[in-house]
Formats: sequence, C-alpha cells, structure tokens
Amino acid sequence: MGLKPENPVVGGTVLRRAAIQSPNFVTGSAGWQINQDGSAEFNNVIIRNGQVVSGTALYYSGTGLPAANTLIVSISAAAGTDSAGNAYFAGFTTYGKTGITYYALNQLPQADAAGTFGAVTTVYTAASQAGPWTAGTQLNLEASNHAALLADIAHIYGLSGAPLLELHSGTGLLSAAAAMSANAQGILNILAASGLSGAVPLTQTDLSTHTAPNDGSVHDVTKTWTIPASDAAAGTIYTLKGHLLVNTGQTTIETLTLGIDLNGTTTALATLGTAFNGGALNTSYDAAFELIITADAEGADTPQVALNATLADLSANRLATNSANMHGHANGLTFTKSSSNTAALYAQWGGAGGSAQNAHTDWSLLRREGP
Repeated sequence: MGLKPENPVVGGTVLRRAAIQSPNFVTGSAGWQINQDGSAEFNNVIIRNGQVVSGTALYYSGTGLPAANTLIVSISAAAGTDSAGNAYFAGFTTYGKTGITYYALNQLPQADAAGTFGAVTTVYTAASQAGPWTAGTQLNLEASNHAALLADIAHIYGLSGAPLLELHSGTGLLSAAAAMSANAQGILNILAASGLSGAVPLTQTDLSTHTAPNDGSVHDVTKTWTIPASDAAAGTIYTLKGHLLVNTGQTTIETLTLGIDLNGTTTALATLGTAFNGGALNTSYDAAFELIITADAEGADTPQVALNATLADLSANRLATNSANMHGHANGLTFTKSSSNTAALYAQWGGAGGSAQNAHTDWSLLRREGP
C-alpha cells in the first residue's frame, strides 16, 4: 500500500499523526522508543543512521542468558555490572576461562602507569566474573611512540626453529637490524647489522670470603661454581676471576700452590717458592688471577686449563724482586660438555708458616663467553 509521511510504519504498525507523541515518535511498553530525529532507543542503547552511538553492548555464551559467568564480550563507555552480577570494564573487553580462573582482556585508551596517554591493553584475573578483577600483564602503546610491557615474565616462542627478536634502526623492515636469538640450549646470540655475530657473555659474582689457612691442605679460595650440563659447546670459555690476599706468616716461609679444582679433582698449576722476595716474613701480597677453561680446546671433552696470576708486595714499591707471575696450564683434564661440571681455584700452603699465614679471597666471578 502507499504510505504518506503522516503515516509512518513502526514495528509493522501504521501510525497516524494522531499517535505522534512529543518529543518522541512512539514509545513501546518494553523500554524502547523511536525519536523524531530517526534514532531508536532500546533500554538506553541509541541507534542513529544505522550506527550504535550510545549505550552498553554485552554478549554472552550459554543458555538462560544473561547468567553468571557467561559474559564473553563487553563494549561500554563505563564500567558496570549486568543483571546477572557480571562485572564488566570500560572499553572493549573479551572474557574467558582457563581451569578455575576467569580472564579479561581489556583495551582502553587512557594514561598508562607512567602517566603517558596511549592505548592500554591489560589482562585481568578473577575467581568469577563477579569480580573483583586483579590487573596482571599490561601492554601500553603510547602516544609518544613508546611501547611498554608490564609483566613479571615474557615468553617468545619460535614457530619453527629458534625464536628471533629483530631491532631495526629505521622505520621499515628492510632497515638495518640487530637480531637476538636463542639456540637449542637457550644461549642468547646477537647478530649485528654488519653481520658480526656471537653469544652474549654471562657473568655471575660471589662476594663470599674463601680462605686457605696454614694447614698444608687444599682449600678452594673461590666459590665452587657449577656449570650446567649441555651449557658448553666446543670453544665455550669459562673464566674464574678474583683477587687473592696473601700473607707469608711470621716464622717460616712456605711454598704457595695455586691450581684448579675441577669436578673434585685438584691439579696444581703454579707454585711460589720459599726464596721469593728474599724470604720476607709476615709480608702481605695481593694476587689478581684468572683461571680459564676452554671447552674442547685439546679434543672432545678435553679442555685447556690456564692460570694467569700476578702476585705483588703490598708494603713496598712493586719491583721485579718482590713481584711474581704465577702462570700455568693443564691439557689433560676432562670437561664433559653433556654433564654438569664444577670448578674452583684452590690454594695450598706447603706447611705452617706462623700465625699470620693466610690466603683468602673476598669475591670471585664466573664469566661465560663463546658459543
């Protein structure tokens, strides 16, 4: 049939001008209305020109909706709680559950934790969708061209092969980039834009005091460092570094031997003789040392072990007569890469030299370099 402007159709009903209500076109009994400007309102959701311009949209999954813990998506200008008791967020949010924990992924333009405005995406957890929700990991894409990730742990998994993180120096994917990757053992490697690549050095430090008293026995004067199984590859270098303080004792000068304690087996590398520095009694020296283990340098699971140490008199000018180089090496030891290994520097006096005789370190470090 033909319709005239004064006879609009609403919900399949022809309304005559006499039915027009002011200021609304028509009002329904279930909380909906159509306005004179052509917009429609359904329980405070306003639709104009085919677009939702105001209101809250809630989407559910399940039966008997809305129901507790069935909310899957919410779009809202403000946070609230639906008729089933589900607490929803302002912004765009998706909801889910793993095990007994409920999750919400919320996206909202706002200031981040540093006060910089941007797009903030936050993961929340709760025991139920009624809340309270607890904020967890957060990713901030800031308006100042910064990105920030707030998390205790971040995981990057490689879909095929080792995971790779590229840092580009320009604005495009073809610009120069440095890349960081991890091999099968989880060792980090850096590839520079120039093409030069290598493993990232790792360093651990121990501030414990380790002492070799004048009892003629072997004593580790560094921490006994543990090198995990399969950490090393051919060419991996481990350096034990530290500072040894020495006193010759008050009655008799004795020899001082430095060596490696590798997996509980001690091997002497250098010995300081009794004639050193004219046999000066009760004299203090310091000795900076490096104990180097190079995996497979002499063959499969046969490392080269080298000691570099310099001992010098603390009470006088350091001259050739009161300084000594304590260097040494061993090529016949065993360092099995597939097994866990332990390593330490040890010191041993030849005998008791008096009450002041002592050798000790206050710190040491283990440094890993190479593949």
